[in-house]
Amino acid sequence: PMVALAALWLAETAALLFGNLVDSSLRPRFLFAAGALLVPLAGTLLAAMGRRLHLSRLHAVYRFLSTWCTICSVGYCFVFLMSGVVELFNIETEIIAYSLLDICVVGLSSLVITGASADLQVGLLPAQEAELSLYPGPHNHGFFPNPE
Repeated sequence: PMVALAALWLAETAALLFGNLVDSSLRPRFLFAAGALLVPLAGTLLAAMGRRLHLSRLHAVYRFLSTWCTICSVGYCFVFLMSGVVELFNIETEIIAYSLLDICVVGLSSLVITGASADLQVGLLPAQEAELSLYPGPHNHGFFPNPE
């Protein structure tokens, strides 16, 4: 799913980028395409992938980061709407808004990952433990042993 999520995010970003290169009459179509690509991306991030981390120490960090990245992606669409479609922002305001969004995505995500990694131990996720319990034998080579 990570490759599919990266492809969706790149397609959404490309729709906004190419929306700046066309006539202003066609820009709402690119904004709609970016929004349509954002819906499955957010749905996968917030719902489907979060189930794998259920009952894990990473669950709260993952939920925050996925929500934060979704909000920032909506922010990119909003800045495109204000600058490219409605033409409310001039070029300087657009550059500042995109720069602030970039700092928010990269900076805050890095801080959260760095802050959370001190408390977290590397171990198996509950979904991985459930999958390992399907196979007989002691799982002490390359994995943490089963609790039984």
